[in-house]
Amino acid sequence: MKKILIAIDDALLPEKAVDCARSLSLPEEVSLTGIYVPKLKKIHVLVKEPEKVLAGTYPISFASESSVDYEVITGEIPSEHKERFEEKCRQEGINFAMHTDDGDLSDELIRESLFADLLIIGVDTYQGHIGGKTQSRFLAPILRAAACPALVTPGDYTGIENVVVTYDGRKESVFAMKQFTQMFPDLAAKTHVHIIEVNPSSKNHIEDITLLEEFAKHHFRKYDTYHRDGDPAQKIISFASQWSQPLIVMGAFGKKPFGGFFHQSVGMEVIAEGSFPVFVAHR
Repeated sequence: MKKILIAIDDALLPEKAVDCARSLSLPEEVSLTGIYVPKLKKIHVLVKEPEKVLAGTYPISFASESSVDYEVITGEIPSEHKERFEEKCRQEGINFAMHTDDGDLSDELIRESLFADLLIIGVDTYQGHIGGKTQSRFLAPILRAAACPALVTPGDYTGIENVVVTYDGRKESVFAMKQFTQMFPDLAAKTHVHIIEVNPSSKNHIEDITLLEEFAKHHFRKYDTYHRDGDPAQKIISFASQWSQPLIVMGAFGKKPFGGFFHQSVGMEVIAEGSFPVFVAHR
């Protein structure tokens, strides 16, 4: 029995979260732990800050007023989400628990991930509360520090019919592929798996293709391999769009050429696109 940790808020409703966990784990039994995401919103506050100006040769201090927008966690958790999560789990005959934490959500998810087999979190978590694009400053640190694999899923999750495994010849991408097959052997055996290698510069072959195919033959019922040149994130997104209900498998987020911050990584670009569930695993 696998223990799956689920972050539930307005972006990933209880029914969708339970359906996602169930479809991934069939036919194996699972135990679900729901962690409820407190609401995050912007508040408009008026603050007074001291300023100094020169009047002749003497500085004069005074308090000036300015308006500042702050993002705060309100601590409000929709009670109906808890009830719906309980009801859905009971209907499906799934063992479940509910945890609520009024502290730092990121710390709580990371702490509990040490004792879980998988973390499921919505790609739009926080987005509904403060608007704009995927809030990578919240999501990215959780994915980097999580002690178990994570599945980042869109709120309208409908299932998985194809699996897109991203491969770049590095240990991290192989590790993610192995984690996926170990976590979901039934899914790996029943779905069509598409292994894609993408390189920013032109290259005419896939790294260690013979060894890669030997591994794939042991774990995937039906698979094929592809090579693409160009921007990795855009090529992966475009490739995944060709298939019905794809799940993307990724290793540690690869940096763009010449480095960059984590939120600029290939992984976060693919996740931020928001159309596909993305399985993330790293050591």
